[in-house]
Amino acid sequence: MCSINLIIRTDLKSDSPFFHPQELSEKTGQVANVVFVEGLTFFKVKWFMYYGMANSHIGVAIAQ
Repeated sequence: MCSINLIIRTDLKSDSPFFHPQELSEKTGQVANVVFVEGLTFFKVKWFMYYGMANSHIGVAIAQ
């Protein structure tokens, strides 16, 4: 169950991609040159963005 207070606006768009394949593991795999965000969470004063890499691996990007 989700509290109405936790709903975040997700229809904002950027003029250019903020996330693109850079590492070899993101550029080679079942589908080359593909990364896609799966989830974003805030934990212990850091943001964790979980993402798929070339349809072959799962990665995490961490920001403060």
